[in-house]
Amino acid sequence: LFISKSEGGRYMPIIKALAGMPVFTVSDIKGFARGGGMVEFVKIKKRIGFEINKYAADSVGIKISSRLLILAQKVYGKSGVIWDREKRLQGNEKNGE
Repeated sequence: LFISKSEGGRYMPIIKALAGMPVFTVSDIKGFARGGGMVEFVKIKKRIGFEINKYAADSVGIKISSRLLILAQKVYGKSGVIWDREKRLQGNEKNGE
């Protein structure tokens, strides 16, 4: 289910109504993945990336491929960010990689 940016602050009632249902939710609303949605499109310079809420997907039985997770800018778990691509890349630059 794609929830458009035009829905703005009204996305939370939608997410709550879908609680427990295996519905894959995607949006371009800032903070969507952090707020309980599964995939959020994010703008990075002139490109589009995405963030994933793995906990939200796992909790309704939706499995997300490890190949997709590794491409995400951020991956959220139950207690917050569990993968941050930008920090990981910065760490590699410091280590000479």
